[in-house]
Amino acid sequence: AQRTSRRSRSRTCSRRARRRKPTGCGATNSTNWSCKPTASGNFTLEASVSDAGGHSITANVSLLVNPKPTITSFAPSVTSTGTGKPVTFTVTIAGGTAPFSYAYTGLPPGCVALNLSIVPCDPTAGGVYPVLVKVTDSDGISAQANTSLVVSSPPSQSPGIGLSTTDLLIIVAIVVIVVVAAVVVLASRRR
Repeated sequence: AQRTSRRSRSRTCSRRARRRKPTGCGATNSTNWSCKPTASGNFTLEASVSDAGGHSITANVSLLVNPKPTITSFAPSVTSTGTGKPVTFTVTIAGGTAPFSYAYTGLPPGCVALNLSIVPCDPTAGGVYPVLVKVTDSDGISAQANTSLVVSSPPSQSPGIGLSTTDLLIIVAIVVIVVVAAVVVLASRRR
């Protein structure tokens, strides 16, 4: 029986990233390639691997680099409201990589800081409230914005007898009728 032996060849691999690379990423002649892109866009990378025997293989890889998240809008549904009246804070984001997390500070009492882009609330105390939102994308990149809300307290009631305006008008009308009747009676007795 004839035996064939296999000789092992030593192989040296080289890999090159070509085509349109993201800004901030250079070419490499290594089996590992990592970079920190400084520009957003859709990129096609070409990786070529060749051995010492002249054999090579090439593959294309698509890489999508999202722009940094920015807050394009952050505002309450109304800029001024009263206690107990509903208001909604809404954040609009452009760029970034979903999912996003939302952190609010400075919300009025009665408002709960939810991890949502829309936060409904019912303020329970008057005042001027500067509200800050910080949005962080799944890559850990953050953006923040601020707005404010003016909440008026209901007018305090005077420590009176607790009558409504209608009740007071009726009482005043009765007093006027009694006074006029008394003047008429007194005038008729003098004659």
